[in-house]
Amino acid sequence: MKSEHLFLPPKKQAVFKAVIAFLDKGLAPDSLKVSEIAAEAGIGKGTVYEYFSSKEEIITQTLVYELEMTAEEIQVMIQSAGSFEEVIRKLLDWIEENYERKTSFMRLLQLMERMDELPESIRRELKRQGHSPCDINHYLLRLAKRGQETEELSADIPCSMLASSILAALVMYLSYLNFPDGYGRMERESAKDYVWESIRAICGKKP
Repeated sequence: MKSEHLFLPPKKQAVFKAVIAFLDKGLAPDSLKVSEIAAEAGIGKGTVYEYFSSKEEIITQTLVYELEMTAEEIQVMIQSAGSFEEVIRKLLDWIEENYERKTSFMRLLQLMERMDELPESIRRELKRQGHSPCDINHYLLRLAKRGQETEELSADIPCSMLASSILAALVMYLSYLNFPDGYGRMERESAKDYVWESIRAICGKKP
C-alpha cells in the first residue's frame, strides 16, 4: 500500500519540506515567518494560505507529517527485524544515524516530558487538530506489543507501562548522544548495550 503522503498536493508538500529544512537548521518553530516558508518552498505567500489558515497550522501539520513519515520508515525497519532486541537495536542505530537531523520523532521524544518548551500557540493548534506530542505513545505501544508477541517482554506488565519504560530508555540514549562526556566517555555500542539491558531488566519476563 502506498503512503497517503504520496498523494498530497505538490505545493503542500513543498511547504512541509520548507519548514523541515528550517527546523533542521535549528530554527525555533515560532520564529518562522510565512513569507520565509513560502520563499523556501518556491511559491507565493498567498498560495500558502490556500492550504493553511495560519502559521501555527503550517507548523503543526508539518510536525505531524514528518512524524508519520518517520513512523512509516521505522515500521519498515521493525518488520525487517526478527527479535524484539533486534528491533530496539535497529531503532537505536536509526536514532544515532538521524541524530543530527533532529527529526520530529526525536523532537517529540525530547518534548514528551518538556511540553513547556513547545510554543503555546503551537500547542493550542496541535490540540485543535486533535494531535499531541504524546501521539508518539501510539508507536511506543506498538513496540511494546511486539515485545510481548516475541515473548521477550513480560505479558504480565500492561503495554502502557512497557511503553513508558521503552520511552525512558530511548530518552536516556538521546541524553547520552547530547552529553557523552557525562557518561564517563562510554562507547556508543556500550551505551546501546546498557539501554537494551535496562529495558530487559525492567520489562523482561521474570524467571
